[in-house]
Amino acid sequence: MPSDLSGGIIPTAYRDLFEMINSHGLENLTFTIFSALFESKALTKAILNQIWYTVTHSNSIGSRTDFYKCLALMALVQQGKAIDEKLLDNYVNRELPIPALNSVTDLEDRLIRLLRNDQKKTTLCFRYNDLCILDTIQVDKVPEKKGNKHFFLALKKLHFRSNTFF
Repeated sequence: MPSDLSGGIIPTAYRDLFEMINSHGLENLTFTIFSALFESKALTKAILNQIWYTVTHSNSIGSRTDFYKCLALMALVQQGKAIDEKLLDNYVNRELPIPALNSVTDLEDRLIRLLRNDQKKTTLCFRYNDLCILDTIQVDKVPEKKGNKHFFLALKKLHFRSNTFF
């Protein structure tokens, strides 16, 4: 099998999933995260384990090609075929099979939650909307009073309804 999948046509879904995962750090995609992210009724942890160790023999996905191979093998398993990289040779000059997965947005939400639980406390894995749910801060300039050479700012925490002036 060509190790770079150069014979097959890469579906857009593969690229979208790779970009989503790569934006959070491809080196963070360990088997633990991978299995929790893609596990379903058709793709059990045991099947995902076989796919993972068929494609890569390390603790994390090493490249885009390895990730694409995992996706292709996941699709083949969902079609009832065995886990074998040689099956991908049948897709020369054809589009690789696309696994039936949740939407990219749903998978990204799940990935963020998994990374948040997996990361150390010093690493934030939040989206802007997640942070806004925690609290929103509004900063306003207080109107100047006659004779003041300095200006003051009003800091308003909307979620906890508290005001601070400085």
